[in-house]
Amino acid sequence: MTEGRNTGFKKILNALEANGSPKPEFETDDTRSYFISRLFIHEGFIDVPSEEPKRSQKGAERKQAILEFLTENPKMTQTQLMKEMDLTRKQIQKDIKELQENGVLEREGSNRNGHWVIK
Repeated sequence: MTEGRNTGFKKILNALEANGSPKPEFETDDTRSYFISRLFIHEGFIDVPSEEPKRSQKGAERKQAILEFLTENPKMTQTQLMKEMDLTRKQIQKDIKELQENGVLEREGSNRNGHWVIK
């Protein structure tokens, strides 16, 4: 039902046994109209974060730093922010976009002659 020679299941079962993971569960109905396999994580691989993920903390810190730079120099460009903060263009663009979507930051005027307004 799942594959012709059942070689994939043997590989899965061997790998789970080799790393000490619990055995999987397989479920189907009498007519074999569906097939479910449940693979359980080895308890040694469970990582319970004790606080907010570092990535979002870094993102929040980065956004705060962007706002501080733009408060001091509202005419600062994204290129200048990239150099000042040692970030990629994509990181700056993503953070500025999120700040604008959240209503914290607004651009007035053109990209060339405009300035940033922090609300």
